[in-house]
Amino acid sequence: IDLREPCNTWLSTDILTPGVDVGRIGCVELLGAHLLSYKYEEIEQAMINSIRSYFAMLDIASIYNIRMDTVALPLLGSGSQHISSGMILIPLLNECISFLKRNADVKRICFIEKSPEKAFQIASAVKGSYSIQKQAPATPAPVAHNGRLAFISYASPDKNIADNLCSKLEQNGIPAWYAPRDVVGPYAEAITNAIERCTHFIVILSENSMKSEHVLNEIDLAFQRLPNNIKFKPLRIDRSIFTPSFKYYLSRQHWMDAVDPPLEDKLNEFVRGLANSN
Repeated sequence: IDLREPCNTWLSTDILTPGVDVGRIGCVELLGAHLLSYKYEEIEQAMINSIRSYFAMLDIASIYNIRMDTVALPLLGSGSQHISSGMILIPLLNECISFLKRNADVKRICFIEKSPEKAFQIASAVKGSYSIQKQAPATPAPVAHNGRLAFISYASPDKNIADNLCSKLEQNGIPAWYAPRDVVGPYAEAITNAIERCTHFIVILSENSMKSEHVLNEIDLAFQRLPNNIKFKPLRIDRSIFTPSFKYYLSRQHWMDAVDPPLEDKLNEFVRGLANSN
């Protein structure tokens, strides 16, 4: 399967070498001109698109009855491309799990890594993956710790960033609530109850969230708890102009800009600031 022209991926013919337990080789050519032509701040999205293209190619393979029970991957993009491991792990895991759900023939996805440090990062990310955890029976909603409970409001297209932010908050001892991971029962009721319980309201501001009625509804609920019962913590991840509704709620709120790369460093700075605040 040759998809190098549209999306820089290809799948080899059968490997018939005796003693080699590999059926085929699938490749994502991340060093191609399609990636190098992007500006630095666009590379992360280009990587996510490349990952999706790779698994779409495996979907095509299954349509043509090319069977596989195992897929082995490196940590894509963390080598010569110098993409942060922390930023690529979550979207990579999310795509892996989505692929496993829709392809019944594939039983497992393995990660291969020669660097002990990266191998540990991968293992930790798999163990803590929210996409994996949410397959388990529902757990009790997060409870405040040290007087803090953060609610994360975001638009669905920004879920990879929300996942990453949630992981960093909880690694720093700050419990977080966000959908769909923590939703138990009716969706609207769970959202309302969580906002009423939280001490910090984090909203990821982007072009996507400006178009989301759900995000605007969540901001409105949080706004009703100002000024003493909740702290607004907006995080702006692109240069989108605020819509009139967002201006109304956020024009007097201080937000952190995470527009300029690397986003990973900005998320760490945001979490440190929240952890060190009252």
